[in-house]
Amino acid sequence: MGYAKCGDCGQQMIGSTSCTFNEIQIDGQWYKRDTEYYDLGETCHDCGIVNEKGNIHHFGCDIERCPKCGGQLISCDCEKTRVCRTTNANGKGKTICG
Repeated sequence: MGYAKCGDCGQQMIGSTSCTFNEIQIDGQWYKRDTEYYDLGETCHDCGIVNEKGNIHHFGCDIERCPKCGGQLISCDCEKTRVCRTTNANGKGKTICG
């Protein structure tokens, strides 16, 4: 039996370290997705990533915080348009969106 796959990065949610889509468009502005955790080293109960600085929850996870308002990303009132990733750390590489 397989696990659910992230609709954006395509990885299996259980067993992957982090989603690879590092940016999100909210209300027309681009934000880095939240990578701060209080329970370092623990596995996320919803999407299965390892909670370590720099790791990103899979989009739709009920734990991820909104980088704009600080609320729960899946239920806050901010208008989420899409998630994307850049192919290099300085943000000047190729952008791939989910």
